[in-house]
Amino acid sequence: MPQTVSELHHNAMIVFITHTNFTSEERAKINSLKMKKQVIKTPMDDYALSNAVIKCLTNLGEKVAILDDMRCPKDTYFIGIDMGHRYDHKNAAESYTQLVMSLIDTAGTIIRSKSVSSLPLNEALSPFATINILNQIKNTISKINRKMPKKLIFHRDGKVHVDDVQIILQSVKQVFGIEDIEIIEIIKSGHPYVTEYLNSTWHNRPSGSAWIVPSKNYAILITNDQPNILCIPATRDHRSS
Repeated sequence: MPQTVSELHHNAMIVFITHTNFTSEERAKINSLKMKKQVIKTPMDDYALSNAVIKCLTNLGEKVAILDDMRCPKDTYFIGIDMGHRYDHKNAAESYTQLVMSLIDTAGTIIRSKSVSSLPLNEALSPFATINILNQIKNTISKINRKMPKKLIFHRDGKVHVDDVQIILQSVKQVFGIEDIEIIEIIKSGHPYVTEYLNSTWHNRPSGSAWIVPSKNYAILITNDQPNILCIPATRDHRSS
């Protein structure tokens, strides 16, 4: 029998470059392909193109980054959470949300990514989809003979909504039976500014600075420099030092 491309080449991948949205029938055909795939929708800016290239490299088995020492035991894992949306203004039934979670070890290696598609358009997590993917992740850990997690650190690409924290806590406890969890919210727009009053002038805090609220078990870590944007508090009672 003739062999398929994926049988001949283990790391084979097909890339779809398109300027239109796929129909549900086309998506079903693409998802039925037993090989790695990546969809690139044009036009795209440099940021989107860079993201697409990284996804292609990752799908091909490349490691785009290796962490030297996270000071974490091997039964600690990171889980990246991302929610993608497809909007079809002509046919609302074709619009949907896809939840993706990626399991990452302490060396920064992406072990596996799992997803649930055709969810209602929403930025908030749902218990059903979260438990569904965590069960898939648990099965993956078991199949590859890795240690089950004793601690999970979630990276949410986007805002963490009001009920998301409890959904994550309860879902993890149900699937893995653990409560040692940290949640990192990665906000790229609409984020708070942390300033300090120094030498009679307000200054934005530089990248690497943190604002910690121990009483609420909460902290803000600044990971970008914004020297030209200054948010001045309404009164001097809000000074930080």
